[in-house]
Amino acid sequence: MRVNTNERFIAQKARLGKYSSIAGLAILTGGMVINFAKPELFELSLFALVAGFGVASIGAYNVTRWVKPPRGDEVLTKSLKGLSN
Repeated sequence: MRVNTNERFIAQKARLGKYSSIAGLAILTGGMVINFAKPELFELSLFALVAGFGVASIGAYNVTRWVKPPRGDEVLTKSLKGLSN
């Protein structure tokens, strides 16, 4: 069986996952630093917590789906390997 895989799409989603995970952790770290350095900016620290968690969650989802083997397309290709065209 012939299976077509959109490698460009997979690479794009993998890149999004990697960069957004790093960005989310950086935002969370920035919020922690703000909280310890200037406690009067609690609202900014809280916003950084919420935003950082959201960005890191998006990154973790994409990394789990598009980076960690076996990806869905790899499992499908392996499952369909013995079938005829």
